[in-house]
Amino acid sequence: KAGGAYVPLDPEYPPDRLQLMLTGVGVHVIVSQQHLAARLPDDSNIVCLDRDQSLINQADYTNPNSGVTSSNLIYMIYTSGSTGVPKGAGVYHRSFTNLVTWFVEDFQLRAQDRVLITSSLSFDLTQKNFYAPLIVGGALHLSAAAPYEYEQLRQHVEQHQITWLNCAPSAFYPFIEPGDANIYQQLASLRYLFLGGEPISMERLWPWMQSPMCQATLVNTYGPTECTDISAAYRVDQPEAFLHQAIPIGKPIFNAELFVLDTHGEPVPVGVPGELCIGGAGVGPGYLHDADLTDSKFMPHPFRDAPEARLYKTGDLVRYQPDGSLAFLGRLDHQIKLRGFR
Repeated sequence: KAGGAYVPLDPEYPPDRLQLMLTGVGVHVIVSQQHLAARLPDDSNIVCLDRDQSLINQADYTNPNSGVTSSNLIYMIYTSGSTGVPKGAGVYHRSFTNLVTWFVEDFQLRAQDRVLITSSLSFDLTQKNFYAPLIVGGALHLSAAAPYEYEQLRQHVEQHQITWLNCAPSAFYPFIEPGDANIYQQLASLRYLFLGGEPISMERLWPWMQSPMCQATLVNTYGPTECTDISAAYRVDQPEAFLHQAIPIGKPIFNAELFVLDTHGEPVPVGVPGELCIGGAGVGPGYLHDADLTDSKFMPHPFRDAPEARLYKTGDLVRYQPDGSLAFLGRLDHQIKLRGFR
C-alpha cells in the first residue's frame, strides 16, 4: 500500500541472523507485536500492532499515491542457498503477480478453500500462500501450533477443514507417520498438497495416498528463491507410477522459460543431462549489495533480443524427458537439502 518492499522475519531465528538481515537490507521500520519486540535489536524502529493500535487508528485511511510499478520490489528473501551465507534475493511485483496468478488459476483456488500456513514466515514458499487465498476470498489460517507439533496441526486441519497445504516433503511426512486410519481421517479435507524444496519419497506418502481417506492431489514444485519460488511444477495424477522412480519437477509455470544447457551454454537434446537455466517473468534482480555474485549466477539471455532479459543459472543437473517434463538429477556441486535447507 505504501509502496515499500518487505523482508519477512521469523522471530524464531537466532538474534545474530536477524541482525544480519536487518542491517544488510537497511530496514526503515519493523512491524511486529509487543511480545516479540525483545528479540529485535534495541535500535530498531518498531511498530507493534497491539501496543500502538491507538496511534494506528489515527492514521489516514485513504490509499497513498505510492507510484509503484511492476518493476519495483515487492519483497526480499534471505536465503542461504548454495553458499551457506545468508544473502538477500529480491522479487519484483510483476514476478510475484505472475506466480500467484498461476497458483490460483492452474489449481482453481476458490473462495471455499482454506489454506494453512505451516512453514516459516521467512520462506519464499510462504509468501504466495499468504496472498493467494485472500485475492479469491478464501480463508488464510495461521495455526498457533509450532511448526513440528503435528498432532495439533492435524487437529487444526480437521477442525477447520483445511483444503491446501504447501511445505517441504520432510516437513509433511510426520503429518502421516505413524500411519493409521484416524490420522488419515484428520487429513481427509485436503484437496491439494504442494511439496517442494527437496525430492519427494512416494514410498513414504503411499500408505496415505492409497487410502480411501486421501482426496488430495499431490503437486511437486520446483524453483529457486532468485526466480520467485516456483518455476516448474508436476501434478502427480498417478502416484503409484512413482513408487520406484523419481517424480519429475515438471513443466514451466506461466511465462517461465526452462533451458537445459551444456558447459558451453548450448541447449542439449532430450534425455541428455545439462544445467537448468531459468528465464522469463520470474527472474529477479539478483542479490542485494553483491554485484559479483549476481553476475556469476545471472547471465544475459542468449536466446532473447531484449537487453534486460537474463537467465538464472541454477546449478541443478536435469534432463528433458520425452513428454516435455524435466527430471531432476542432482546438484552440480553435489550439495543436498535437509528439511528444505541446503
